[in-house]
Amino acid sequence: MPSPQEIVEQAQAFKDTFEQRWSLPWHGDTTTGSVWRHRLVYLLADLPPAIFDPVVALLLEDPSFALRGIALHLVRMRAARHFIDATCLALQDPSINVRAVAVAALGHFGGERALDALLELKDGEHAEVKKAAVDAFKRIRETRSIPLLSRWAGRVGENEPLRKSACEALGAIGDEAAIPLLQRVVNDETVADDVRGEAARSLGLIGGADARKHLGHGLENPRAWIRAHSAEGLGLMGAADALPRLKPMMDPPEPWMVRNFAIEAVARLGGPSVLADILKYTADPENRIRGSVCVGLGFIGTPEAQRALKGFLADGDWGVRVQALEQLSRASGRDFGFRVEDHKEALNLKALEAAIRTAQAFEP
Repeated sequence: MPSPQEIVEQAQAFKDTFEQRWSLPWHGDTTTGSVWRHRLVYLLADLPPAIFDPVVALLLEDPSFALRGIALHLVRMRAARHFIDATCLALQDPSINVRAVAVAALGHFGGERALDALLELKDGEHAEVKKAAVDAFKRIRETRSIPLLSRWAGRVGENEPLRKSACEALGAIGDEAAIPLLQRVVNDETVADDVRGEAARSLGLIGGADARKHLGHGLENPRAWIRAHSAEGLGLMGAADALPRLKPMMDPPEPWMVRNFAIEAVARLGGPSVLADILKYTADPENRIRGSVCVGLGFIGTPEAQRALKGFLADGDWGVRVQALEQLSRASGRDFGFRVEDHKEALNLKALEAAIRTAQAFEP
């Protein structure tokens, strides 16, 4: 086994390549030239602890931002919490990339020390670092992060994807203290629809009488996406009393996105009692509506719903077929040999067809 210094020297030989091809690990770069698919990174990740620790310590002091970032990524993936002091120190690193990976590592560590360090982040920090912090807060789910998340979610001129992620994190934490801010975002016409929609969805995740009231008002919003996500929120919070208002929203002239979320919410809330209402849309000309019918049937989950899902396995749209297969697997608890998450880069039609044949032979 080479010494830690020799291993670091090997890594230093690739520093120019790593810097040129750098991307943050959660950006999903799956190309063969990705830093995160480089053989050396895999080898570093598998080092025994007696070698791994001194190698990481040396890499964290390296002049190359890429090598420091790789070290912190490995610390994060191996949950090497004994590096928490060095990780907190990396929050002062001059490189945005290093600070972002350090924040992500703290999110995996959790605990008071990590949370305290994350709460010290400034509003003027780079958006990528704050996005990593939002994900960390969502993982830790500590109410102490609500004031900072609320500030970023409601801050005028803030990065829109960051605002959306902050709203999502507030919903994941699920504390009613976030409701006033989320409601302000929903009603703010200067904010992008996807951010406002995420705020409405988060209200549904938090639940309670105040959230129920605000989402009811959201169903009347002139913006289609706000109505759509308000319907989604009501479904998520289990507001069965909203069914009479949601059922008419499944039909035209509501646009497809409102109909989609209304169908799914009605299925969530009504269960088997609304099966006939959902089945009215099995032949809808809009494939996105048929896809939502599949989702709704998955929520209902009865043998009758499963048989209806089998009918969608022969749909003319591949996306609907995939949705039907996924929901049938969910409702029946069976594995038909095709997992959507395993085919994110490209749809393997042969594998999908084989799974569909297996599912068609299944009897609920």
